[in-house]
Amino acid sequence: MLVPVIYPTFDQVVRKFFEADSREEYVSSPSSNVVEKDDAFEIAIALPGVKKEDIQVQTTKDRLRVYSKSKEETKEDNPNWACCEFNYQQFSREFTLPKTASKEGLTAKHENGVLTIHIPKLPETVEEEPKQIAIG
Repeated sequence: MLVPVIYPTFDQVVRKFFEADSREEYVSSPSSNVVEKDDAFEIAIALPGVKKEDIQVQTTKDRLRVYSKSKEETKEDNPNWACCEFNYQQFSREFTLPKTASKEGLTAKHENGVLTIHIPKLPETVEEEPKQIAIG
């Protein structure tokens, strides 16, 4: 079974948000759906407003990591402007891959604000009947 790695509790996130220095970037963890099918696992992660080129998907020994960091500035060329908005977004989400997951053939697609990751399963191995070994 594919298991998300849970990091801070809700209280910790809220406390960090309200105690954060105004220059500090806020790190969030987007919502996800994980489905196990006969031949694969699928993870759908809600990423509204996140550009495809800002997303990274990486695998390590037994983990899948989805990461994004972006910076956006909106300025007007008017010398009398009274507002300039900055938008800094960052998130990181990790999942522990089960032993039945294959990293070969892993694909990711970003469409309509949802990142869908397809993780094929390894072929099932047929267990051999136990053999009795003679002791000499």
